[in-house]
Amino acid sequence: MAIGGGSGSGGGGSWSIHGRADVTSRYEVLGRAGSGAYADVYRGRRRSDGATVALKEVHDAVSARREAEALLAVGPSPHVVALLDHFPGGDCDDDVLVLEWLPLDLAAVVRDARRRAAGGGGGIAGAQLKRWMLQVLEGVAACHRAGVVQRDLKPANLLISEDGMLKVADFGQVNIFKLLLDPIRLLFVLARGIRFVDLR
Repeated sequence: MAIGGGSGSGGGGSWSIHGRADVTSRYEVLGRAGSGAYADVYRGRRRSDGATVALKEVHDAVSARREAEALLAVGPSPHVVALLDHFPGGDCDDDVLVLEWLPLDLAAVVRDARRRAAGGGGGIAGAQLKRWMLQVLEGVAACHRAGVVQRDLKPANLLISEDGMLKVADFGQVNIFKLLLDPIRLLFVLARGIRFVDLR
């Protein structure tokens, strides 16, 4: 599970999801799946129905809230990771985002394919690469329709479900544009790199 970055300000007191009764009463923490400078991701199980989830403990409150806002703005999309729940951190705890569980990221799949290819095995099939490219484009298009620009698009932030569906993830560094621009004007602004105030 890929994890997000941030700007270093905000919530983080305990940096331990295990001490959060509000989280652990609804989700069982099964183990750490990954970590980075501003977040730790745990594999978890929802107690109500046993569904596997990702529990992303974000140590930067601004980044966590930006990610939650972006995922809510995009809404349900087959190629963007789903936000299932959000536990704000307050003064002493980190925010916890509950996301759908996606066990692989594209960076790991590519590394594994390179190792197989170096050993005489096969790489990733061309048809699969084309499917994933289309899924990335569909995920990015869903974000742009919602005024969300994912500024950290890389293989580690492209997660893959058990059935091979690729989804855009890690929205901690997004820009959310709330300007009432028509699509052509917004495209021009983004393409030219013109900076304007983000109206949050």
